[in-house]
Amino acid sequence: MSAEPARFSDAELTTYLDGEADTVLASQINVALAEDEGLAARVAELSSGVDLLKDAFSLDHLSAPAYVAPASPKATRSGIMLPLTIAASFALGAVVMQAFQPKTDWVDIIASYQALYVTETLSRAVQAPALAENVFQTAQSALGVDLRAATEIPGLDFKRAQLLAIEGQTLIQMAYLDGTGRPFAFCAVRLDDGDQSLLSEMSHGLAAASWISDGVGFVLIGGDDTDAVTALSDSLRRAL
Repeated sequence: MSAEPARFSDAELTTYLDGEADTVLASQINVALAEDEGLAARVAELSSGVDLLKDAFSLDHLSAPAYVAPASPKATRSGIMLPLTIAASFALGAVVMQAFQPKTDWVDIIASYQALYVTETLSRAVQAPALAENVFQTAQSALGVDLRAATEIPGLDFKRAQLLAIEGQTLIQMAYLDGTGRPFAFCAVRLDDGDQSLLSEMSHGLAAASWISDGVGFVLIGGDDTDAVTALSDSLRRAL
C-alpha cells in the first residue's frame, strides 16, 4: 500500500495548487500524483476548499462588487455555487472556493469565476517559468494537451498558469492582461461531452469563445468584444 499521501503536508499541497510551489516540490508532487490515486484524491479534496468557505462564498450569499458585471440570466437559471478553486482575491492574496452541482454549464461556471478578476489581481503576478512548466506538464498528463502555445496570444500579456478544479475534474487556467489592463483567461478541462465547434457568447458580462475537442473543453474569456475573442480563439484552436 502506497505511503505517498503522508509525504506532503496540507500546506505544501495548497502551495502547489496555488502555483507557488518551488520547482523541486512541484516536481515531487507531479511524480507522486501520477503514481498514487490516494494522493490525487487528497489533492482534489484540498482544492475543493472547506465547507465554511463553500457556504460563505456561494452565489446565493455573495453580493457582486460595483465593478463586477451582474450575472447573466443563464447564471440565475443555474442557481449554483462556484465549483472552482479561486486562487485570486480582488487585490491581495488568494481565496479558495468550491461547491458542487451536476449538469451545469461549464462556460458559465468559469465566467462566474473570471468576473471576480480585476486588473490588480494580475498586475503584480510574476510566475517563475519553472512553475508554469509544471502546470503545463500536468495539463499534458491529465488532459493530453500541450498548452504552451497559449502563452503567446496576440494582444494579451501572459501572467501565470494555475491548476484548479471544476466538479472534481482538473482545470488548467492561464491568466492574462490585455493592453488596457482587462483580465482574460484561457481554460482547459476534461468533459464528457462530444466535440463542439467554436461557440461565441456573452456570459456574466464577458465575451467567451469555447470549443470541445477529444473530450477536452477549451474557453477563452475576457472583455466584451465577442468578435475579437472568437478570432483569437480560432487561432488558438489551430495552434493547439
